[in-house]
Amino acid sequence: MYVEYDENANTDDSSCSTLLVAGCMDTMYVEYNSEANTDDSSCSTLVVEGCTDVSASNYDTTANSDDSSCTYDVLGCMDASANNYDTTATIDDGSCEYPEPTTATVEFTVDMNGVDQPSADYDNVVVNGSWNGWNGWGVTLADEDADGIFTGSLDLDAGTIFEYVVAVTGAADSYSGWGIQWGDGCDGANVSVTVGEVGSITSSSLTPGCAPSCDGSEVTINMFDSYGDGGGSVTLGDVTATNDGAESSTIACVDLSACNAVVYLATDSWSSENSWTITDASGAELAAGGAEDGSFGGCVTACTNETATNYNADADFSDDTLCEYALAQGCMDAAACNYDAAAEQDDASCTFAEVGFDCDGNCASGTLVTVDGGLYLGEKSWTMTSCDGTVLASGGAPFGGCADLSGSYTIDLVDSYGDGWDGTVMTIGDATYTVES
Repeated sequence: MYVEYDENANTDDSSCSTLLVAGCMDTMYVEYNSEANTDDSSCSTLVVEGCTDVSASNYDTTANSDDSSCTYDVLGCMDASANNYDTTATIDDGSCEYPEPTTATVEFTVDMNGVDQPSADYDNVVVNGSWNGWNGWGVTLADEDADGIFTGSLDLDAGTIFEYVVAVTGAADSYSGWGIQWGDGCDGANVSVTVGEVGSITSSSLTPGCAPSCDGSEVTINMFDSYGDGGGSVTLGDVTATNDGAESSTIACVDLSACNAVVYLATDSWSSENSWTITDASGAELAAGGAEDGSFGGCVTACTNETATNYNADADFSDDTLCEYALAQGCMDAAACNYDAAAEQDDASCTFAEVGFDCDGNCASGTLVTVDGGLYLGEKSWTMTSCDGTVLASGGAPFGGCADLSGSYTIDLVDSYGDGWDGTVMTIGDATYTVES
């Protein structure tokens, strides 16, 4: 068969020259035949290019024509800290090898409760030492539970010997790392550390400042809050104790032979939940109270009236019922309710009737009017008016006073909220008045 074949021809003219080659002539198909010169409709499978090597990391199961895109995984150690770290590795094969450890850990504990730092000006606590040439910001410490004790750690070669101090740093020293520094204790000495064996932990502590010694007796201020959310303060001498939770304990130094005043101060609206005790070193209770002051020690209660024969200028607490006098004491003002004709010396005890009342509490003239009781007293007001429109008396609640009610009058009771007098009652003589809700 030739390509030049003419089915209409009836005489051969020797023009046949090209043999017919049937096949797929579309290059987009797998069946494509580059030698075909006659398409025989055999194209059926489209070419899908990709990696056809099953051992490649990007092997394409759908590909039927390899496009030279195959890539291959490289097994090796992928940890940059390992001795045999392989920069070309794409899969870590667990072959990493590491250098033998040479370091140990030093843990620092610094109790800052004895100094007035850190503060707004110096808000960072650090330890600086000879291990890095005494550069600032050696190790930054943290106080996670806000108890004034700061901690931090450092890894150094085993056997390293160094000294260190504690410092605070902040805005006041432009964050130099060396704002204010302390050594340990009263003498402020540098703390020396020898790092332990490889992998070990060496603990070291430092307490800046010098705790004052107690020349008297140590006692404990114990504070309690029944609800558990704290509140209140107790001052004993120059020590003020506070409580942020269910209870707290604070040490104070006192002279037990002297009179020691315990001063309570409310710090919230729930002082009824607060209480306190003072105990000595053995735990014995010396004093106790609720939301109130107290005292303990060698306290003296005596007469403090200078006119008394047993006047005590050194008394800690005054009780003039204990006073003794050479002359009979009493009120010598005849106008006073408690005038004592037998008194020989006035003791400033005179009492007088309130304006408009006699000594028995009765109205000097007019009728007693009271308004009291119930709730929301601030909403209450009233007016008493005579028949000619003259206001005889007016006010709110509570009220107690005298009014001239000799004639006829009208009482107007008002509640600004409009829901009645909530139990508040006006009393005039034997009569009572209110506004029902």
